[in-house]
Amino acid sequence: IACPKLCCLYIREERRDAYSARLRNGSPLESHFGAVRLLNDAGYQVCLVGDYDPDQSMEGFHGGLIDHNTINVRKDAFQIYSATEADIFIGQNGGGASYQHVNGTLSLSINLYPFHFGLRNSWGYYKSLLDDNGDAVSARDILEKYIFDDQVEYGTLLINSEREIADAVSCFLKN
Repeated sequence: IACPKLCCLYIREERRDAYSARLRNGSPLESHFGAVRLLNDAGYQVCLVGDYDPDQSMEGFHGGLIDHNTINVRKDAFQIYSATEADIFIGQNGGGASYQHVNGTLSLSINLYPFHFGLRNSWGYYKSLLDDNGDAVSARDILEKYIFDDQVEYGTLLINSEREIADAVSCFLKN
């Protein structure tokens, strides 16, 4: 029996009241289900770690999406194992996105913010920024004017949608 390739999927949903912490939160778990199906179709078993509702249904993936509860192990041990043993890592900016660097695992960072942040061996898919009129701020303006604005003093941040996450994962897998 062949072992599946492993993907560590890190979900970040900081619940502290700190404004700057909430700015780095990512998309909810269900927004990743399309991407999980793409990963499963590509031969990956997805190990879910981070901040998410453990009671949320993961049915329908037939073992293609597991977490620490699925295999009855401690959450912290599963997170370290998943991130260091995975073939690829997909996740948001947060503490759980640091373990994969131990082995130089190729990564896709989604919902990245602040805009000046990046990780080694990682593709970055940043949050979108809207101006006060609700119009998308161009990449050029972000790089020239707002690259170090880590409090979003101008405009509104948008988390990546389910489609954007699936598109990012699809491109990541192709390359």
